[in-house]
Amino acid sequence: MGNIIIRKAEQADLDAVYGLVCELEQTALDKGAFTHIYNRQIFDCHHLLIVAELNQLVIGFLSLQVKEHLHHAGKIAEIIELIIHEPSRSLRIGDTLFQAAKKFAKENDCSQLELCTNVRRLRAHQFYERKGMNKSHHCFTISL
Repeated sequence: MGNIIIRKAEQADLDAVYGLVCELEQTALDKGAFTHIYNRQIFDCHHLLIVAELNQLVIGFLSLQVKEHLHHAGKIAEIIELIIHEPSRSLRIGDTLFQAAKKFAKENDCSQLELCTNVRRLRAHQFYERKGMNKSHHCFTISL
């Protein structure tokens, strides 16, 4: 096994990131719409998109958004996506990406790091609890 490299996502990572996010969602997303959003976010200072690379292959991805909230009177960082390709999940890549997200949030004066995760992702829930995150909120959704 080679060295794992954590770095900012680039335009050239689009197809690999698209594949990982489709794996996370267990569906083929609209590639055109995905591409449009990805291209905006990689240049947006309120978003952090990072990848984990092993032997020149992208095997992990994390996206984070910094938002200002009135009810916090400050900035909050939210992990939007965190996915590690299934065969690479025992390599502690998720830990490394999570630590990078925490570091970015602190450097951007965020008072909190939060995320929503699907109720069916039990392994993810255990992972986030091991990272010290608390189930302090309920996330509600409605399809439109």
